[in-house]
Amino acid sequence: MDKGEINRQLREQNELLRRENELLRAKVIELEARLAQYENAHTPPSLRRGRNRKKIWTRKTKESQDKKLGIKA
Repeated sequence: MDKGEINRQLREQNELLRRENELLRAKVIELEARLAQYENAHTPPSLRRGRNRKKIWTRKTKESQDKKLGIKA
């Protein structure tokens, strides 16, 4: 290989790495934006996304479920 061929290959590799770098930077910005949605300290726990929501059964909620189903207590 002569110096011209090596130089051309290095330029092509450099261009590919630049494109990959741009794509990765865009992905990082997207992920940081998504992360910011979950890390807002001013969001109350009831409005936070991505958490495991479990219904807390109380007597009142049980009675309302029975009413919907037509069950008399």
